[in-house]
Amino acid sequence: MNGKVLIKKSLLMVAAVSAMAIPLFASATVASDVERSTTIFYDRSAHGAANGPEALYERLKTTSRKMCGSDDLLVTGSIRRVAGNEACYEGTLDAAVRRLDDPAVTALHRSEFAAL
Repeated sequence: MNGKVLIKKSLLMVAAVSAMAIPLFASATVASDVERSTTIFYDRSAHGAANGPEALYERLKTTSRKMCGSDDLLVTGSIRRVAGNEACYEGTLDAAVRRLDDPAVTALHRSEFAAL
């Protein structure tokens, strides 16, 4: 009988400690959000595959992903972080495409996100 009471107390203690630790981990992920910016240089007059709209759009996507973090659960360790990184990526990429105001890049962006 004493063994059952001891097990119950131990389980309650583990549950209480776990309940207190979970909010600490959740708040640590929120506290690390920081506003970032970067600049991408390009030449609108340059032509060719290396400087075309596809290459520029790939640069925008790569830079947006680097700024916002991985969308891989194994890398982030948190579904919440993956969702936040993905929302950041989509918003950052969308803002970059709008600010660039290049019809060919805008068309690529629209076609890629329409497919999703």
